[in-house]
Amino acid sequence: MKVRFVCFVAVIIVLGPALAPAQGTGSLNVYLDGNELLTLCEYDPMTVGATPDEKILGLGCIYYIGGVADTFQALQLVEMIPKKVICIPAVVELGQLRLVVLKTLKANPESLHGSSASFVMRALYDAFPCESSNDSSPQ
Repeated sequence: MKVRFVCFVAVIIVLGPALAPAQGTGSLNVYLDGNELLTLCEYDPMTVGATPDEKILGLGCIYYIGGVADTFQALQLVEMIPKKVICIPAVVELGQLRLVVLKTLKANPESLHGSSASFVMRALYDAFPCESSNDSSPQ
């Protein structure tokens, strides 16, 4: 299990800079950090009585999470990630993924300055490990 987790982290480290916007200072920048994703995800677009702005913010969260999840699963499918580590059941809807990620964001306030994509992948890894990944938790 530790080998799979190490591969998972290695992929994040390798792909992270390629996904970030260019910045003249040479430091890694991200499009959306954990604080910003938390702000978006606190709005549930399905809430009765939500304003149009609240619905748009909530949908931004859901579609961001869906994009990260789809990308990660596609990378697993084409074997750009050496081992399959996240297995989201087909019955899981984007609203449920929002709740899973929101839980992880709220549980880690000390790290919210980090990449929101990393939060999404960590939340999905914890919630939906592949069956062969269930033998032990990541360290």
